[in-house]
Amino acid sequence: SGIPNQDAAVQESMGPIVDRNREYLGQSDSAIIAWRRRIIEMAKNLSAGEEPAEAHHPEWYNVRSCSTLLRRDEDWQEGTAWLRAGGEVPKAAE
Repeated sequence: SGIPNQDAAVQESMGPIVDRNREYLGQSDSAIIAWRRRIIEMAKNLSAGEEPAEAHHPEWYNVRSCSTLLRRDEDWQEGTAWLRAGGEVPKAAE
């Protein structure tokens, strides 16, 4: 981050590495499962000499959160299309 004190605080506060061998993940943990599989796949590919595509596309990490209100009868995909289009986020009404 460029702020050494904050970097050190994050590194030192993580605690010991936890043994996950006996961990049982359920359906609600699907994102964790997918992420771990992806990391393992990327590590194997890297050891075989293949760099992950993510290393060459920092723009993929430009994620922004937002919230919006939709009418009850409005389809969420149509009502949030502007979010996925990459356009400018409208400002809230004053």
